[in-house]
Amino acid sequence: MLTSVIGIKRDAFALFRTILMLYHPPGKEGRAKWIHNACAAERSREAMLKFLLNGKRLDTVPQFRAVERLADFLYKGFRDLDLRQSQTHEFITLPVHPEVIEQAIFGPGFLVIGGDMASVPGCPFPEVSMLKDVRVIVEPGKGPGLQAVGPYTNGDIVTFYLAKRRVGTEIHDDPPGRYVVAVCPRAVYGNGEFDTTRTLEWFAEKKAVGVCINAPTGPDTRNCYLQRVRMRTDSEGNIWIPVVAAKDIAAGEYLWFKYDHEAAGGNGYSFPTFSDDGGDGGGPASGSDGRSGAGGSGGGCEQGGKGSDGGSSGNIREAAGRRRRQ
Repeated sequence: MLTSVIGIKRDAFALFRTILMLYHPPGKEGRAKWIHNACAAERSREAMLKFLLNGKRLDTVPQFRAVERLADFLYKGFRDLDLRQSQTHEFITLPVHPEVIEQAIFGPGFLVIGGDMASVPGCPFPEVSMLKDVRVIVEPGKGPGLQAVGPYTNGDIVTFYLAKRRVGTEIHDDPPGRYVVAVCPRAVYGNGEFDTTRTLEWFAEKKAVGVCINAPTGPDTRNCYLQRVRMRTDSEGNIWIPVVAAKDIAAGEYLWFKYDHEAAGGNGYSFPTFSDDGGDGGGPASGSDGRSGAGGSGGGCEQGGKGSDGGSSGNIREAAGRRRRQ
């Protein structure tokens, strides 16, 4: 008897198998051997990565960090078969930057030049002068984040949170995302997701890189906050929210603001990182000061909680067997 649970698992299997076959299609080894190797790849994240690399060295593969995220996505997908989890995985929701920018972020940092906002076409804050430079750089234990290049005094504008305006139920049309903030919970939102046009370079040209800020962890506390009462909308329908220093900040400090999906009416989607320490790309992944856990009733995203590595093994073989018996 086909139940909804079985149907969902079969759909999930078909999804992940299709993605795997697109990246590594069966070759000269034939379909049976491919299925055997794919079953072996299901056993661990490392085995899945080896299968995807197909004999290549990781450091020779373009966008190798994205390939690592894909390996984790497929490994967990075949083991957990959880479509809800798959929507919020790093492979789906983190941006893939051009290789030269990735190298900068994971090296000396990607410098965002400050200056007068009057020089930014369409910026609704032309009176704001002399923003300081900031740097997008890997933050230990979290992934890409934002670092102060110079010092700030309590109350200074550090940068802006720039996002597409979403009103009421419009946010339901967006997929789950890591970069949605609530301006007025359940009423007005901003979606700061990266896409093919809204790249890191685009945000940097606007001098508005609030989307790159991480959350504090452990004993740390926020040193910035979103000043929603000063939100303005530009002629293209984007919202601009000042990110303000909550206390004095020294040069070299990482910038953090509080992530709280409960306070903003979030819908409970979680955006875990796949490595034990939040490593490759935790960045904005961990949550947000009023970020939506989804392009749904959002308003903030749930911080913490890693995706389960559990679940039954052998899903590739079992599902393939079911199909043969049908």
